[in-house]
Amino acid sequence: MDVKSTDWTRLRPKKLIDRTKEVKEIEEAFESGSKVVYLLGKGGIGKTRILEEVCRNHSDNFVTLGIFDVYHPDYHRVIGVERAIVRGVRERIDGDAFENYDKVRKDYLDAREKGMSSISLEELREKVGKTFWRDFEKVIEELGGRHLMLCFDTMELLFHERDEVEALLGERPRGLELADWLKEAMEKDFPNLHFLLSGRPDRDWWKTLSETRKGKEINLEPLDKKGVAEYLNSIGLGKEDPEMVYGWTHGEPLRLVFVTILRASGVNLPEPPVSDGEIDEEIAKQIAEKIDKELISRVMNLTDDTSLALPYIAFLSKGVTPEILSRAMSEAYGDEWNEEKAEKFLAWFRNMPFVKIRPSDERIFLHDEMYRVMRQYVLKGMKAELAEAAEKVVEYYREHEDLPRSEMVYYLLYGSWKEGFGEYRKLSDEAIAEHRTDDDLLLRDDLLRFVYDYGYNNLMPQITKDAAIRWPKRLLAMGEYGKAKDLTENIRKSELFGSLTPEEQHIFSVYEAEAKIYLGEIEAGLEMLEKAEEALKPKERTETVAYEGRQKVQAYIRALNDIGYARARRFDYWEAVNSYGKALEGYESLVSDQYRENGTKDWWYKVADIEKNYGQSILNDWADTLKNLSFAYSKLGFARAPLLIVNQSERLYNYTQNRYGLGLAMSTQGAIYAEREMFCDARSVLNVALYVFESEMPDERGRALALLSLGQALRKLVDMENLHGREDEFRKLLEESETHLKEARLRFEEKEPSRLPEVYQALGCLYRDRLAFAMRTNECDAHREVCDDYKRRSRESFQRALDTAVSALQKAEIYIDQAELEYHCCYKPGYGVPVDPEARKALESLLCKAEGLVPKQFLYPYRPPYPPEELKNTLWWKVMGKIHLLKGHVAFKAGDFEEAIEEYLESFLFFDLYSEEAALFSVVSRSGRRLYSKFSRIPESELIKMENVLLEKGPKRHILDRQGWRSLLSLVQDARLRAKPYVL
Repeated sequence: MDVKSTDWTRLRPKKLIDRTKEVKEIEEAFESGSKVVYLLGKGGIGKTRILEEVCRNHSDNFVTLGIFDVYHPDYHRVIGVERAIVRGVRERIDGDAFENYDKVRKDYLDAREKGMSSISLEELREKVGKTFWRDFEKVIEELGGRHLMLCFDTMELLFHERDEVEALLGERPRGLELADWLKEAMEKDFPNLHFLLSGRPDRDWWKTLSETRKGKEINLEPLDKKGVAEYLNSIGLGKEDPEMVYGWTHGEPLRLVFVTILRASGVNLPEPPVSDGEIDEEIAKQIAEKIDKELISRVMNLTDDTSLALPYIAFLSKGVTPEILSRAMSEAYGDEWNEEKAEKFLAWFRNMPFVKIRPSDERIFLHDEMYRVMRQYVLKGMKAELAEAAEKVVEYYREHEDLPRSEMVYYLLYGSWKEGFGEYRKLSDEAIAEHRTDDDLLLRDDLLRFVYDYGYNNLMPQITKDAAIRWPKRLLAMGEYGKAKDLTENIRKSELFGSLTPEEQHIFSVYEAEAKIYLGEIEAGLEMLEKAEEALKPKERTETVAYEGRQKVQAYIRALNDIGYARARRFDYWEAVNSYGKALEGYESLVSDQYRENGTKDWWYKVADIEKNYGQSILNDWADTLKNLSFAYSKLGFARAPLLIVNQSERLYNYTQNRYGLGLAMSTQGAIYAEREMFCDARSVLNVALYVFESEMPDERGRALALLSLGQALRKLVDMENLHGREDEFRKLLEESETHLKEARLRFEEKEPSRLPEVYQALGCLYRDRLAFAMRTNECDAHREVCDDYKRRSRESFQRALDTAVSALQKAEIYIDQAELEYHCCYKPGYGVPVDPEARKALESLLCKAEGLVPKQFLYPYRPPYPPEELKNTLWWKVMGKIHLLKGHVAFKAGDFEEAIEEYLESFLFFDLYSEEAALFSVVSRSGRRLYSKFSRIPESELIKMENVLLEKGPKRHILDRQGWRSLLSLVQDARLRAKPYVL
């Protein structure tokens, strides 16, 4: 018999064999009201055939939409499942269904394409999901007494392997997007909606889903003797002795395939190995191994080409194409197995019954049991040849960057588990840094799958030790700070922590401290970080190539970044700048000797040099340091430098194609613009950042940071001195600001409490400004209760900010903002109006509290000589400037213009000490425009008096050379001449 001319496809049964009982169980379970049936069984045992049978021959009471095979990435995402359901419903139930969903979905996609990135886009996205389920409910209602069944196959691919650290965390295996959608769908109260979920039982996936919805479990077993006879008849081998076939196969699917291939090709089999009488488990196992070994040996020898190629196909468990097979065999067989020959062989081989071809995927796979048997009996004796093959396959993957990196790591591990493990850690670091959670978990999954497939148990301790550090890092990147803190504390108490080297323990401490800081435990986190920094600090500069060396350097730099962040949370921005500066020195130290000898000063050459040796994750850390440094410099009053530095951060993020990091950098850029009172620019940049975190790289923390900054920028766009004709525009800005800040608060309450003082302070200012707006537009006359509500909310928010603030400087700023609330509470139109004594008393009390927190050396503006360097650009000067600015507003409102100008002068002199550019910005920015508006509304005689006060104070206080004095004088003179103010 010519084996190559045999029609192997006839050995695939056309009808369902010996599974009528299971099909009936499924139908009866649904008819009796069960919501879900979990169909479990090993590979090749017939799960998909049962699904096909149920879908094809269901009763009239049931409607199915076909099988959604989770093997396909389209079904890992909600949009792919929704599209498939819509398509199936229109084909089988109602051709006009889901019209509303189509319309809302189109609106959402159009809005996203146009760049809409405010709260409107998020609301529209939520509307898409709600509309799908509303339209789905209509479909369910149209079914009347009939039932709808959704069938999902290969469910085990939705969940990743669990490692020891994840078990310590108490987490269930993390699934992809469809898993969450399924849980939600199964919780819907649709009595005539059912789910048939099929998969292998190797990952306990159904137990995870059954937490949401209990269901019937059906476990498929091998065929019995009767089933074997039926199977032989169905494929045209009815003359074969079913007893003999059963003896060789025991009804196991793969053995049936082997035996039928051999018999169809004319190979005679001796009597199967058996033992008389009762046999124990060990003997049964030995017999099973003998059967498998004998059968695979005979199948291997069907043809000469099969004996050569099948081991390589079994090794290439991530899928075979002619090019990959040729590449894998090239070291052993040279040009003999070129791509043309591999293509011809696979064209014949793909029809084998143990071959699996997925729709829309041309790669060839074997059934899982076939991989297991080949590894056990064939591949074990080919380690040298397969190590060479692995090297060639890895080369192929490196040439094709579009192929999954996790698959490349799988093959790299075979050639050298140390090299493969290092590559895994490097790629995982990059995926974590770029918030590609799915890629990171797929890398981990293939790492654990390799250990499972090849039994590299000596690698597991290394994986577990690495996971002790990687899981906290992973959770921090996900924004799961509470889980990261709980996990690190559990690990520290466990034996696992003791298995780490002292150096690894300090690396671990960096991530533990970071979790603590995010959750508000700043002092405890700082103490840990300072110890880690000292322990990890490089003693001398060395070329670091091994992963362990890179990990230590990155942890050291990350510790410096975290110290900077912690000090920034305490408003110690100079200390933060020092830490970020040390981190930047750390990056510079990574430049190779070759680069230094080259002598080029090109920045991008330096970036490429570091990337070559350390990977992109350290470039992302570098970009993050620059981003943080830019914000710290901004808070210290610098104007130009922060924007230059954050632009450099954006360039690095663009280089690494890190959209998440780029979104954070743009969010920081927006906050810097807001610090400089360039609120329109801030609004524009923050909208783009919000789009990144809502659409391109969905992330709750990034979104919350953008919302917080955007909410504050929108509030500050409202000019209380120039409301006329813009009331509707400003009202919308305040409403949108409130929406953004509330959403940011919800996220930070749950995930990052250290941000709450800032959020509550922003909300207090928002409600204060809503009160001011209502009073100036006469809304309070008609809606007094609304104004009282704004006042109450503002006071409550400020109090919560004070209760959670950890810095004296932040408390001082909150007192000043709260004092401004009292200023608005006693607002009356015009000037020279008596101020409510109670409100003024409350205002002065709050300003006294703020001033009482200011260190003595910052209470008075310095006369020449100016303050020493360590006291320049300090936020305490800004606090004093704001105190005197508000005192000036109060005096101005009361009509005491000469006292007002003296307070304004003090304010400008303090701002001048805070930042050499601050006083100038006060002229050309919103603060300057507001002051000009005030000045331009009073008589010229009062302006002359104010000008005289300034001209008298200048020489008397020796401040003629101070920018603050000159800026304020120019504002008064411009107002007196009724000239236009400076504009940007």
